[in-house]
Amino acid sequence: MSAVTQTRPAPAPDTVAGPVTQVRVVRAEWTKLRGLRSTWWCALIAVVLIVGLGAAIAGSGAPYKISAGNSAAGGVTLSLVGILFAQLVLGTAVPP
Repeated sequence: MSAVTQTRPAPAPDTVAGPVTQVRVVRAEWTKLRGLRSTWWCALIAVVLIVGLGAAIAGSGAPYKISAGNSAAGGVTLSLVGILFAQLVLGTAVPP
C-alpha cells in the first residue's frame, strides 16, 4: 500500500509595512539620504565646485568684453563651467 500525502502550499506571509505609497517611498529615500555620509560629502564638493570654479574663471584675468563675436551668453557659459564638474560628482553620489 502506498499512502498519498498532500502537501499544502505555505501561507502567504503577512506584510508588515503595508502597501507601497508615494509618501512611504519619499520617506524611505529621505532616510537613505540622511544616513549616507557620502551623499553629504558629494553635495558639499558639488557646491564648492560650482561656486569655486565659477568665481575662479569669472575673475581670472582680463574682463570679458561683449562684442559681435563674443556674446553675453559666452561669458555666462564660462562662469557656469563648474556645473559640468559638479554633475560628475553628483552622478557618483547616487546610491544604487
